[in-house]
Amino acid sequence: MFDGETNFQYNERPISDILAEQAPAPPKFSTHNDFTVYVMGPYTAFNAEVAYSDADKLRTPFQDDPLFDPDSHVTNDGKGDMEQALRDVCADLRENLNCRAFIATDIDIPTHEQAEKQAETSSDDDPDGKGMDPLAH
Repeated sequence: MFDGETNFQYNERPISDILAEQAPAPPKFSTHNDFTVYVMGPYTAFNAEVAYSDADKLRTPFQDDPLFDPDSHVTNDGKGDMEQALRDVCADLRENLNCRAFIATDIDIPTHEQAEKQAETSSDDDPDGKGMDPLAH
């Protein structure tokens, strides 16, 4: 648990507490290695077949990317799954560096836009459509 001071809160709870509860813990977790890593990136991979008519001549329609492996990060319908690639990066970080590595969808805090959409369709605990953005302060 975070023992410093923070002003970052969601629904009157410190973000650090929410992360401690929801971010996947590393296999060798302890209070001495409670380091959090927020992994960001696109959730879809660039697919040349969408952009270029002659992309079928390529070995793979996906651009060379050190995080994206066309052999393991393509769905059954042929779409690039960059979210899975990011999850694999997080798993490697947790395993090798013993940190709480996570992507945004691992944590149950909506963005402002998501919260507004939720407020339009339901009468939940967040009627004003408040949320958080990863890079907002």
